[in-house]
Amino acid sequence: MATGEYTKAIARFSRIRKNRTIKPSFSPEPGINRAPADVMADHLKSIFAGQLLTSTPDLDSPPTLTSSPPFDLDLCPFSSDQIHETLKQLPRKKAPSVDHIQREMLLPLLPMLVPQLLHLFRVCWQWS
Repeated sequence: MATGEYTKAIARFSRIRKNRTIKPSFSPEPGINRAPADVMADHLKSIFAGQLLTSTPDLDSPPTLTSSPPFDLDLCPFSSDQIHETLKQLPRKKAPSVDHIQREMLLPLLPMLVPQLLHLFRVCWQWS
């Protein structure tokens, strides 16, 4: 076998081996005829519905709530517009992590997700 043919054969074997590795993916049960995103959304809704939480005894006095946060919001470099635009710029049909949450799953949740992320980022920024 000539050197060029040997190199091509090794490259082909490498491609075959690379493509044979099992890549994690979400696939619903065979009998379900709905979109996988809907199946996953229903699953997460049932998990986070709070049915598994144990009831905690009521406290004698409710905690005092202040109307202003304990830190200056102007010092935080994040804004809700930046978070919103960043989430909209995620690549289409590609999960950026092993959790397989795609942009298409996040877009309908942006009105609820952005304020929560902004608060989380502000707290992390303040305490870092």
